[in-house]
Amino acid sequence: MNIGIVGMGTVGKALWSYYNSDNNNLFEYDNKKASAYSTAEHLNRLNKCADIVFICVSTPESARGKGLDCSQVDAVISTLATDK
Repeated sequence: MNIGIVGMGTVGKALWSYYNSDNNNLFEYDNKKASAYSTAEHLNRLNKCADIVFICVSTPESARGKGLDCSQVDAVISTLATDK
């Protein structure tokens, strides 16, 4: 299976470790860490090749202290939807 992981923090790394096997092709992207996996080209490849994408980005408490700020999740979804 082709698996995309957006966000390589604690959760993304755990998913990568779990799914890292001979039967899976992993595509990582993290714009917060300077690496080969932080380029727009790599995100485009992930988007085109992955059968499933895990979005593992921050969801901090909202500025008003009620609920979560899901703007980073929304941004990833918007980017993936428009690049497909």
